[in-house]
Amino acid sequence: MYGSNERIPQLDGIRGVAILLVLCWHFFAGASFQPGNAFLQSLKNMLSFTWSGVDLFFVLSGFLIGGILMEHKESRNYFKVFYIRRMCRIFPMYFILLFGFLLLKSVIDNYNNPGSSWLVGGSFSLWPYITFLQNFYMAIGEYFRPYPLAVTWSLAVEEQFYLILPFLLWALPIKKIPFVCLFLILSAPVIRTLIMIQPFSINKSAAFILLPSRMDSLLIGVIGAWMMRNEDCRNILRNNVDSITLAFMVLFTGTLLFSIGNFGHLSLEMTPMGYTWLAILYLFLIFIGILSEKAWIESVLTAMPLRWLGRRSFTIYLFHLMFLGIFHCLMSKSAPPLEGDHGLLSSVSALISTILFASVSWNAIEKPFIRFGRRFRYAQADEETDYKRQIQGFV
Repeated sequence: MYGSNERIPQLDGIRGVAILLVLCWHFFAGASFQPGNAFLQSLKNMLSFTWSGVDLFFVLSGFLIGGILMEHKESRNYFKVFYIRRMCRIFPMYFILLFGFLLLKSVIDNYNNPGSSWLVGGSFSLWPYITFLQNFYMAIGEYFRPYPLAVTWSLAVEEQFYLILPFLLWALPIKKIPFVCLFLILSAPVIRTLIMIQPFSINKSAAFILLPSRMDSLLIGVIGAWMMRNEDCRNILRNNVDSITLAFMVLFTGTLLFSIGNFGHLSLEMTPMGYTWLAILYLFLIFIGILSEKAWIESVLTAMPLRWLGRRSFTIYLFHLMFLGIFHCLMSKSAPPLEGDHGLLSSVSALISTILFASVSWNAIEKPFIRFGRRFRYAQADEETDYKRQIQGFV
């Protein structure tokens, strides 16, 4: 039986794939190059889909968190344990990031070069970040600024999702979960399209960074978790892994065509259904990783370097832009575009420093907090009888 108490090595590997996509985007595919290098420009265009690494994180988060909640939805300490564990996982490194940015801003504000402007420029208010509402703040203000905190829009989306999903899954009978999720999934492209074509006061980035417009990626992961816990669906998936692999290849080919066509994450070609397309692609990747019996797939996804990155991906994700800006500011005296030898050296130094920092923080901070969170356990079945009786009428 597939369950949340099992640690599946392939999922650590898939998390490693996700963070590699993000790093590729911010360190290479999303960077600027000096004109004239046709090879680098072609390679950059081919890898332009790597911005979707965050979509893989969304699907994986929905898959893992949705599965945990479904398995423990009748535990009497369901909400308490879930939120304590989430806080132990997210809050320590996140608030270290905020403190680090405030410290950096107090030091860098006196510098006067393009790198310092990239690091701390733009309007900044702390309260949206403390309340995990920065995605709304970005949607009505300066999109993605300040840049060292830009990636936290996705963390805000997930935190808002965590406030809603436990109540949704707790209230719904298990058989109705996929139908409600499907309705919400189909609503997201409609919301995105309305944002893109209507002259709202918020900018078009709202289609990319707000929960209502990105809930399809998270909920597709939840449906995947439901399918893995439904015996009939799980057997169908297990017996059709080759068909799922073929569908994955078709969707991936389409993704490459979008990249070659240079359809960005806020283009009218990508926004309506492109995010849903990517979410289905990445759900198929998760299914293949878990269910495929092909030795080479397991070998790739369980490779130690990939799993190592996956376990430390949260801190790498949070801090890589801060390190990127710091090294370009100090070494290149410029913003992070990858231009010339100095820019390349700055980016490589930032990448190495990010990974080293993530390694230290994993052992010194993250693991101890995760262990503390796991001390809070969901109530076992024999402890739940009275609670089940109390909620039967509600669900």
